[in-house]
Amino acid sequence: MPLPEAMVAAALLGAFVLRTGWLDALPVLCWSRRLADVPCPGCGLTHAWVATAHGDFAAAFDAHFFGPLLFTAAVLWLLSRCTTRGRALLQRVQTSALSSRVGLWCLACAWLGYSVGRVVL
Repeated sequence: MPLPEAMVAAALLGAFVLRTGWLDALPVLCWSRRLADVPCPGCGLTHAWVATAHGDFAAAFDAHFFGPLLFTAAVLWLLSRCTTRGRALLQRVQTSALSSRVGLWCLACAWLGYSVGRVVL
């Protein structure tokens, strides 16, 4: 298994192994939250992935709106990379580069808006 696929598989496996209560006992590692008590754009993703892996979608969306979406995207991407039908589908999607670029820009803008909204509100 190539390195990116192994890293995504390890992150997904970690989300299934960890428990939300364990995460609450760990120290805060985010520099933004430690210094200014302001969430960074990625704050809450680990909690969201763990909650998604255990089926607690309300807690997952509460921790980070994009967490369950990224978790689902990671599962689908890993499946597409590890199966032949998935590879063919991935190649068809990659041929429409314009639509994927527009989608990525929309996703980036939505993430930025969400991150600013968390700080301001």
